[in-house]
Amino acid sequence: MVILPACPGLKVEVAVAGQALKEHDDNYETNAKPKTVTKYVEAVSGANFEIAISFEKPFPDKHAVRAIVYVDGEDVARPIIRESALLKRTRKIQGATLRVEGKRVLRKFRFSKLNVDQSDNDSMVEKGSLSVGQITVALNYINNVRKSKKKSDHRILLDSRIDALPAKDVGASALSHYASLEEPKPVGGSFFKFDTVEKEPFATFNFIYRSLAGLKSLCIVPRTPSPTPPLLPTPLPNANPIPITRVATAPSSRWTALTPNAMHALLNHYTGRKSNWAGLGRQALEALLDHYSEQDAKTRNSDMDVKRERVDDFEIKDEEGELTVVEERNAKRRRLPAKKNTVIELD
Repeated sequence: MVILPACPGLKVEVAVAGQALKEHDDNYETNAKPKTVTKYVEAVSGANFEIAISFEKPFPDKHAVRAIVYVDGEDVARPIIRESALLKRTRKIQGATLRVEGKRVLRKFRFSKLNVDQSDNDSMVEKGSLSVGQITVALNYINNVRKSKKKSDHRILLDSRIDALPAKDVGASALSHYASLEEPKPVGGSFFKFDTVEKEPFATFNFIYRSLAGLKSLCIVPRTPSPTPPLLPTPLPNANPIPITRVATAPSSRWTALTPNAMHALLNHYTGRKSNWAGLGRQALEALLDHYSEQDAKTRNSDMDVKRERVDDFEIKDEEGELTVVEERNAKRRRLPAKKNTVIELD
């Protein structure tokens, strides 16, 4: 709901299916006017919407209130809330109230998706010939409310002005929807006339409606970040640097039998120092083990006097709560002379 600090107790909101739409602020707004508040809301194609106005204490009830509702720049409804009803109920404006052939009818509001004209036509919005994507509610104090005998018809062109909007307007302002009207239905009620206490509205509420994608493109709603793999830790000073900065592929499955503590111990063994690996997830730990075990294998292959050992040749022991890696080496076998060898005895 929109609340104007200058008018405590007054609330205005746009609702769909009885639920108020979530409102968003424009953090870059620099031309805010006094007695005016502007919010952004998400428009859903095909959904009926309504404007709800409510008053509660400490809002003063010494005057009646007239609201002028503008949708896409057109005056579509002018409901009156008398002093006696001001604090008792919420006034809901569900559509445009018109007089057709002397009868009062209601045409409900609906969000409709805009068609885009891909031709190089001039912008209709920039020329001022069309205002799309905004609902405005202006409130005035009134008195001396009385019935009107006016019988002339009142028609509006709200949903007959838009066939397709130039691409310039859609792209620049992220326009996505316009307000259309449903078929007219007869409603009760009367038309009134009154005297205005003040010419200027005491409060004005603007609701700019866009699709969710449009709100994101205008940076009103945060964009959804793309999922990224976890970062690998900074290599230790005495270890060879890891040639990648993110885990781009899934690590091997040969470490699945190891507990996290065992993996920490094995990493300490490979890097030659104790480090805190507790902040890393299992996938990152497995990737590090793959990296350092491959480096260890290359080092062993380059030394002709040292045989390459499998990771199975390591035993991880728990000594007084600390995991350590014990390297098992095969005992050197005694080499006996064969028949083809010549044995030389030395004195």
